[in-house]
Amino acid sequence: MALTRAASVAAVAALILSATPLEGQQQHRRSGLWFSGGVGGGWNFTGTPQNPDPRAGWGGYVRIGGTLSPYLLLGGETEWWLRDETESVRESRVNLTFSGLYYPWLDHGFYVRLGVGGAGAEFIVSGSSNTWETGWGVTLGTGYDITLGKAVSLTPNVDFLFQRVFDTNTTIVMFTLGITFP
Repeated sequence: MALTRAASVAAVAALILSATPLEGQQQHRRSGLWFSGGVGGGWNFTGTPQNPDPRAGWGGYVRIGGTLSPYLLLGGETEWWLRDETESVRESRVNLTFSGLYYPWLDHGFYVRLGVGGAGAEFIVSGSSNTWETGWGVTLGTGYDITLGKAVSLTPNVDFLFQRVFDTNTTIVMFTLGITFP
C-alpha cells in the first residue's frame, strides 16, 4: 500500500516537472515583491512514548519577500502544523524562517527552497495547562508555480520541517497547495 502511494506521488511529480508551457500560455515572470499562502496536511514523524507512530495533522504556510533575480527569491515565511491528540490535548508546531527560493529554469515554475530560523512547539491541555517552547528550525522544500494568469499561480509544495525544541529533534513532512502572487 505504501509503495503504491509512493509510486503515485512520484508519477504526479514527474508529470508536473516535465510539463512545458503551452503555446500562448503565460511564461513565469519573477520580479518585484511576491506573496504566497497555502494549506494542506502532513505527518509528524517524531513519536512520543504514548504514540510512537507518525501522527497526521493540518498545516499551512505564509511567505512574503522580494526578487533578487529571476532565479532567486528571498523572503520570510512561517509554516505550521497542528493536531488534536485527543479531545482535550492539542499539539502545534511552527517554523519561522528566512528563506531562499531557487528556480533553476526561467521558463518553468519548479523551485527548491531552504529556510533557516526559529521554531516553536505548543501543547495545550484543555482546562489545565499550556506548554510553549522555542528552539531552532530548518525548512527544506520544493514546489511548482502553475501559471493561472499574468499575476497569479497555483503552487503545490512538499516541505520538510526540522525542529530542535524541548531538547528533541522533530521531523514533519507537509503537502500544501497555495496561491502565489508574483
